Amino acid sequence: MFLFAGDGSFLTSGRALLETPTLDPGAESSFAVAIPVNGTVARYRVSFRDSANRPIAHLDRRNGARLARHQ
Repeated sequence: MFLFAGDGSFLTSGRALLETPTLDPGAESSFAVAIPVNGTVARYRVSFRDSANRPIAHLDRRNGARLARHQ
């Protein structure tokens, strides 16, 4: 996960493992990324990688109620 400020500048990033490490096509898995950050996050980007660190294509199907939250 990559975090960005309102002016588009990069703030920080973090990684986490999926709760289900191997997924069939169309399957889902929960995950949580806790990233300490100084500043205000205006935008974030989530990406996924396989065990060889290659990017994995994904479709974001979240609805507004399930978006990232500040804790």
